[in-house]
Formats: sequence, structure tokens, C-alpha cells
Amino acid sequence: MSEKALATIYNRHYIGEDSFIFTCNYPTIGDYDEKNSVFTDNNGNTFLPITSPFLMKKETPTGFFNIISVSSVAKSIGENLTIEEAIDNYGKKAKSIFYYVGKISTGDAFCIPLDTEKIKNDTEREFLRLEKGLLSSDEDEEDEELTEEEENIDKHYEYGEMHPQLMELIMNIINGEYSKEELQQLKSQIKADFDDMAEVLTTIDFQEVADELDEDEIKLPASSRIENAGTKKQGKRKITNVDENYQEEVEELNKINIDDLFEKVTRTLIAQDEPAKRVIAEIARKEMDERKKKRGILLTGQTGVGKTELMRLIAKYINRPFLEIDSTQLTTPGWVGRDIEEYLWKLYEECGRDKEKVEQAIIYFDEIDKKGSQRRDDHSKKGVLDLLLKFMDGTSYEACEDVKNSKEKVEINTSKMIKILGGAYTDVYKYFKKKQVGFIRNEVIGHESLPEVKDFVEKGMMTDELMGRLDVIKMNDLDVNSIKKIMLLSDESALKIQEAIFQKLGVKITFTDAYIAAVAKQAYDRKTGARGLDTVIDNTTWQAFVKVYTSLGKYEEVIIDEKALTDASSYQLVKKKGKKQDCR
Repeated sequence: MSEKALATIYNRHYIGEDSFIFTCNYPTIGDYDEKNSVFTDNNGNTFLPITSPFLMKKETPTGFFNIISVSSVAKSIGENLTIEEAIDNYGKKAKSIFYYVGKISTGDAFCIPLDTEKIKNDTEREFLRLEKGLLSSDEDEEDEELTEEEENIDKHYEYGEMHPQLMELIMNIINGEYSKEELQQLKSQIKADFDDMAEVLTTIDFQEVADELDEDEIKLPASSRIENAGTKKQGKRKITNVDENYQEEVEELNKINIDDLFEKVTRTLIAQDEPAKRVIAEIARKEMDERKKKRGILLTGQTGVGKTELMRLIAKYINRPFLEIDSTQLTTPGWVGRDIEEYLWKLYEECGRDKEKVEQAIIYFDEIDKKGSQRRDDHSKKGVLDLLLKFMDGTSYEACEDVKNSKEKVEINTSKMIKILGGAYTDVYKYFKKKQVGFIRNEVIGHESLPEVKDFVEKGMMTDELMGRLDVIKMNDLDVNSIKKIMLLSDESALKIQEAIFQKLGVKITFTDAYIAAVAKQAYDRKTGARGLDTVIDNTTWQAFVKVYTSLGKYEEVIIDEKALTDASSYQLVKKKGKKQDCR
């Protein structure tokens, strides 16, 4: 006998024989058969528990965990919380826990939870203890009595060991038990704690310098988070805040708030946390010193991973003009195509003819990989790459609407511009992967090695001179799960746009899990990444839109499932009185 229940569906990641990591995918409601330990969602998909011995012998990529009755969920709902919101909150909590599942020698299954929130809290507690010990004086304060838990922690440190959960986390990472995406998730969750530890270490460095110099007073760097803690005695030395003039100078230089910008960008750009953070850091560094602007960034990655979107978002949030140049149209002066001067004039017009504003722009040369060529007389390809050398170094152009006919011109200098080049470089990465076969990588676990300059020169047909002016940053490849996350989490996803459109018509649009999975699979198979999602979703919802649009006030919900991918007339309508109407 089965009952309605809420279960969390987990993705399985193979790490060794009878050994897996399970990461939370989504919570869903369905029927739970307690006798056979089988969960069936509302679309008829069946799932075994993540500890099932049968699951270990199959290639099934998913399993379920955390069965809760729907009635229990309903009881926990507050006055202003719907069931959907309660389930969503439950899912958010579940995503903070990973499970390591495997077999012991007896054949029984084990399941070890890795609670990232607990790790974070434990880490924060240790940082506070370290900070307290650093800022307190042995003469002025007596040692507080340690709790049993603190004594156990101290024993670990006394013998050169670390917190058991932290040790388990580190060993799991070293043993390759997390995918690249999971490592990025872990990294973002605990990075704040590492930043705090860095502050403590910085303070220790300053104290050591003061010891050597025998100074009575030392000053912390302006970025220190300890500065608001006031002044504490430390032997005969004391820690004071940095002087106000220096503080103001640092604040003036630090024009970009990296953490804030990263948080804003990743609301829209999903599954690209590490490359996004790196690009933001490099742009912030260029803002600190004009000389860094002579170097550009080569942003690589498959079609549809978000290269252009990343740069558009960064420009938007730091309030800089953004110009995307289609490199396939670029040519050298005197040849058929578009000149750089014409693109700069377009930007000049968009900036209200504000020359100073134009010269602070972010310029993105898209599909630069299409310009690769070994022929020195190829004016449409290698000639353009050579032309970009001057642009990168900083030079002046006579921007105009038409280089052949325009009389009105304005001089635009590129020295202060931020220059980004983008391309897929499919051949380069295929060659690089083949080159790696048979060799053991020595890089730090969790970081993907990148092709070298000679790989881009030999296989990408780029020039040594141009590559010498570029820092290469690779965007993450998108798998089916990444595309699903983009659909569900991005604040500009095609699903959320449709939800907003139907909401204006007074109708809720619901996409089934099977529909979302099918759309993500189609985008992955077609190798369009996130770029093709709008088209697929528009094609599958247009008939439902027409029906609702021409019948205002009649329906309260429209349900779209995977059948809509082959037949847009296949959808379900829920009338205001609550009765479903099947339009298949």
C-alpha cells in the first residue's frame, strides 16, 4: 500500500566500485510504497532509495531519500506559506547535504551525510576561537573553561589532526569523489570562511613584524574585518585601525565590489561560478592600474555557455558601456566587411556622443576563433588579428559611420577600454584532450588544466603576438543537469519569462519535471547550450498561450509536459472551478 509523500531526488555520481556520491536535485511529491521501498512521482517515474543494494548494481543515475508524508508538510506550513513554497524551502535545505554511499565488507550499505552548513558553522566557531585567542591578553583575561566538544577539538589540533568532518571533506576531494560542478558548489559555500581565516593570518603576519621590530603599535590593512572590534591589549603591543587617509585612498581605488558583482551576475548566469569570479577579478585588477588594460582576456567555451551574457551582465552592473563586435564581419581597411571605426561610431551614438564614456567601455570581440589563419596574406582573418594588436595596446581611431563616405568623425582612444575576445575553439580543446590521454595530471584537484599558447597557435591558428597579450579563461561545459539549473534558477530563464507572461494573463503555467528534463536533453544533444532554450520553450507553449490569451478569466492554470516537444497542442488546462481540461 502506498501513500502520498514528499521525497528528495538525488543525482548519483560514480566514484569507485560500489561507491557513490549523491547530490540533491529537487524535491517532488508522489506515492511511496513503504513495503517495497519504491517512490513513484506524479509523472510515473520510479525511484529506489540511495542505499538500495539493487541501485548499486544498476546504472540508474538517480535515487530518492528523505521520505516525508504530505500531511506532515501541510502541518508545518505557516499562514503565509503555500505547499509549493514549503516544498521549495525544504529543497533548499536538502541541497546543503551530500551523501557518500557504499558497501562495507559485510555487504551492507553505509550512508555518510556531509552537511556543508555544519562544516561552515564549525569552521566559523574555530575562527572565532582563534581570533579571540589572538586579540586577548593572557595578563588581562583568564582562560575560560572549555566545553567537552572544544576539548575534543583541541586534542585533534594537539596531535596535528583536524576536525573529523573537515578531514573527511578533504579526503573526499583528494580522492576525486566530487564532480567539477560539486566542487564549485562546495567552494562557494565555504569560501567566506576561508576569507575570514585569511584575515586572521594577515593579522598574525603584522604581529610577527611588530615582534621583530619591537614596535609598540601596529596597523592592520584597510580591508581587515577585525578593525571594528576596537583596540585590544596584546602584551605591550596593541592593534589599531589604519589611518583614515589611507582608508579613503583604498576605498577610492577599490571601484568594484567583487563579491556584490559576483552575486548579481550569478543570479542570471548559472553553472559558471568560478569563471565568472575569475573574469570579475581580472576586470577589477585592470581598474586598479591602467597598464593592466593592455592585456585582454580570451574567454573560451562551447556555444551557449554564456560568454557574451557574462560580459553583458558585468558591464551592466558596473555601469560601463558594452560593445559586442561580430569578429566574422571584421576586415582590414579597404576590404569588404566592417571596420573597427564603424563599430566605435555605433557605440559613440549609443552613448549619446559622450566620447569620455565610450573610452571607458568593455569591448567584446565575439567568435574571434573564426579569424584564425596561417596565411599572412589573409586580410579577412590574420590581417584582422594583426589589427587587434594595436587595439589591445591602446591607439586612436577616427570613428565614423562609413569609412568610405563619412565626413563627420571623432577620435576614440582604446587605452582605457577593457578588451575581451571570445570563441569556442573546438579544435583546440579536442586536440588538447587527445594530447592528455595516457598522462597523469599533476594539477591541483578541482582545477581544470588549460591548453597552452602554442596549442592556440598550432590548432587555433592564432598569432603568438596576440596570444601573448591575453589571459585565457575557460567557461564550464554544460551538461544536462547544468542546463536544467539554468532553466530553474536563472532570473532571466526562458521558463521564468513564460511564467511572468502567463501571470499577466491571470494564469499559472506549470512545467512538469519530465518536460524540463526533456528540454534540457534536447538542448544538450543539439549542442546549443542555454542559447536555444528560448526557441524550444516558445515553440512548445505558443498554442497554450493563444488559448489562454483568447479566453481571459476562464482558466487558472495550464500544465505543459514533455509531449509538448513534439506537439504544441498537447497541454492541460485547469478551469477556474478546478476541473482539468485535457487538450491533447
